[in-house]
Amino acid sequence: GTVLHPVLGVESGVISNVFYEDADPTFAGLLRVIAEFGIGSLPDQRLTGAVAQSDPDADGEAAAKATNEGSFRFRADGRFAYEEYLSGNDNVQAQRNLAFAIRLRGIVRPQSTVSFQFEDELRGETRPTNYESRGALDRDINRLVLQGNFQPRGRTLSGHLRFQNTLDIFESDEHSFANRMQNTLGARLNWQWFTATRIYGDASLGFFGGLGDSTKVGSMPLRLLVGAQTVLTVNTTLNTRVGFGKGFYASGPDFTNVVFGAQFGYRFSPQGRMTVLYDYDFADSINANFYRD
Repeated sequence: GTVLHPVLGVESGVISNVFYEDADPTFAGLLRVIAEFGIGSLPDQRLTGAVAQSDPDADGEAAAKATNEGSFRFRADGRFAYEEYLSGNDNVQAQRNLAFAIRLRGIVRPQSTVSFQFEDELRGETRPTNYESRGALDRDINRLVLQGNFQPRGRTLSGHLRFQNTLDIFESDEHSFANRMQNTLGARLNWQWFTATRIYGDASLGFFGGLGDSTKVGSMPLRLLVGAQTVLTVNTTLNTRVGFGKGFYASGPDFTNVVFGAQFGYRFSPQGRMTVLYDYDFADSINANFYRD
């Protein structure tokens, strides 16, 4: 009833502006080595395949309906990644990073009308300050998500309530001014308009602030969104969203603007899919109130 996931990967690419400079940006290559190991419940494809193998006369749809996901599904992963910058510039090479992540995900009663899911991820990084500095910026981030789902079988309406907590802590006292805790409450309502088209509305409100002797400005970021997820053809999909975002910072600059995004997907083979996306949003910054991205 479980499956193991050993992963070893190498990624390569380029970064056009390592230090986010306005003029004469610094260009560099990047090499990333990833090692990961996970254990978890059998995925839907394996469960469906097991039913089909036990009953050769069952078609794909019947096998999917007969699949019993059990009362608890989970996956746990451990991941290490090392990044090396390919450049003759000493300051660029000093931006190398060693990161780790431990993540646990689970869902209780996945096939019931009311289900509960959770995710907890602890991530650590040794990334430098990234302003032509060689000083280390060891940082630990823990993100916890708790979510209650309401999904009646055969109904067009479904939804969820969620709570997210993020702890962002720097190990050096020199950077403790940026330590912060972020709590966010959110809700989503889905309407299955057609068989392959879903309309949804999503609202979230955050309660962000500093930890200990942090100087972070408190905020209550608000996002109100509507979106659509649809299948254009057998091999193409389109997801869109648009809404309003405001930071509600206690002092200093504030963000008030439209936030939006779209993702187009194309399945070019049974085992391959490509996606292109654009997303415009804002996020809480370490050394400022917010940044747009």
